[in-house]
Amino acid sequence: MDTNIVIGLLKAFPDATNLLQPYPDLLEKCAVSQITRMELLGFPGVDMENTQQISAFSMLAPTLQRGSKSRRSSVDK
Repeated sequence: MDTNIVIGLLKAFPDATNLLQPYPDLLEKCAVSQITRMELLGFPGVDMENTQQISAFSMLAPTLQRGSKSRRSSVDK
């Protein structure tokens, strides 16, 4: 999942949340890259509350591990 989509979901921006409305289970099938995770946590001004939100989101959309052949194989493990 793209960093901008994750930010939009965390901030509850309508454009981002509307993308998921027709697919309520989609988030459970998504994953984020390690780069996205680093971008989220390394953004200037990230405070403890943001870090907790990102961590909670990471529980829903796991981080892809290096060498994963597909998103599906990483999510299903």
